[in-house]
Order: sequence, then structure tokens, then C-alpha cells
Amino acid sequence: RHGGGTTAFHLVVSVTMSLAEGLGAYHFTAASSTHWGCADLCGANASLACVQSFEENEYVARLAADADTRYFWIGNYQRPDGEEPGGGWDVCQSGEPAGFSKWDVNSGFNEPSNYRGEECALVGYAYLRSAASASTARGWWHDAACYLEAPCLCKLGADPSPEYMAFAEGERKRDKSLREAALVLQYISLVLCSFVSGLSLLWALVCIIREIRRMPEQSMGKPGLEMVQNDASLAPHDKRVYDSLLSGDIQLLRCSWLRSR
Repeated sequence: RHGGGTTAFHLVVSVTMSLAEGLGAYHFTAASSTHWGCADLCGANASLACVQSFEENEYVARLAADADTRYFWIGNYQRPDGEEPGGGWDVCQSGEPAGFSKWDVNSGFNEPSNYRGEECALVGYAYLRSAASASTARGWWHDAACYLEAPCLCKLGADPSPEYMAFAEGERKRDKSLREAALVLQYISLVLCSFVSGLSLLWALVCIIREIRRMPEQSMGKPGLEMVQNDASLAPHDKRVYDSLLSGDIQLLRCSWLRSR
């Protein structure tokens, strides 16, 4: 019995080593990066791995589990002329043609989905920890935005192709444009908020000045602030303004003005 068990053990080890030797040399980067940033992190004569078979996909999934990596970039990307959502995924960062894929269609994701222009392949799922662990363990692929940062699964043997570098440059420019547009929108929102805040403060000052002018009339026995406050015909907005004036609550005065708009 022991002899048979030992033989079986050596057979499994031999098959595993042969498989690893046949697939090539892989390593995960310590740092996370964008898909195009992996081209630099992988180093010379290396690029993101181009997974070409079920066996290779299972192998890199086990490597990820051993490295406690929940998700990682691989070399597949969508050519700019590929038809959405599933066309054009037939090439890798190294320039190798990609003849294998394992898109996640069993977890409600229905990949590739092209959600907001996702054009790079990620193994695992980056957004939910529990989903990532299950998805990576099964070696499921997801299309993802190339500007996201994730560990790189590098493979020795080839530098990134000129076609990929051109694709990466386009992705960089698009990412830069999106960031600049987001910054402009942020500034616009700040300006609008400041403008509205300024108007509310101006309205508060106008109301205060109006009440100050009414004080002499109140001291002469004329209808003043107290009578106006108790006037049953006072509009709801004016009632809120006068309440805030009497309490000295300028913030409440501003909020009353804003709610009335």
C-alpha cells in the first residue's frame, strides 16, 4: 500500500512540475498598477501573461491562491476596432493571439459586459472581497477599466508589442481626459455652492437691515417686529425668517431662505 501511494505521489509531483515547466515562468508584482503600467513593472523580456488553455488558467489561479492575491491583470485586452462587448479580445499585451478565455457568465456578471468602457482582462473581481475570492479561485475573467490598479501576473518571454503600446497610449490619454473633466465638474460645483451660499448670506443681511429699520417704528408704538411676528396672516417663509432673526440663528435664517426657493 505504501509503495502504491508513493508511486502515485511522485506521479502527481512529476505531472505538476512538467506542467509548470511547459507553461513558462510567472511572477506576481508586489505593487499594483494599471494594465498599461504592468508593462513597466514586469521588467525586460516580460509582459502580462497570455493565458492560452484551461490548464494554464487553473495553474495561474492556484498561483494566485498561494500568493493570497484576490484579483490580478492578465495580458488580454480588447482591440479598439473590436465590436462590443465580446469582439476584439483575441490578442494579448505580448502580441500573442489569444485563443482561450474564461469569462465569468455564471455569477450574474455576464462578462465581458463593457460596463463604462472596460477593455482589459482581470482575473477575479476587484470590488467585493467575498466575490473576488470565489471568482479568483475559479479562474473567472472580468473585463475592467484599464486604469484600475491591480497586481500584475507577469510571464517571461516577450516584451509588450508595439500594437499594445499604441493601445496603452490611447488609454492613458482617455484616462487623463476623464480626470480633467471630473476636476472641471468639481470646480463648477464648488463655484455654484459658493454662489448659492453667498446669496443666502446676502438675503440674511437684507432681512437684518430691514428689521433694524423697523426698530424705531416699534419704539414709537407703530407695528413692529413683535406685532408682525404675531400676525396670523404672515407667510410661512417670512415666519421662518422672523423666527430665526428673533433667535439670532443666522444658519437657520439661511436654511429658511433656501427651503423657500
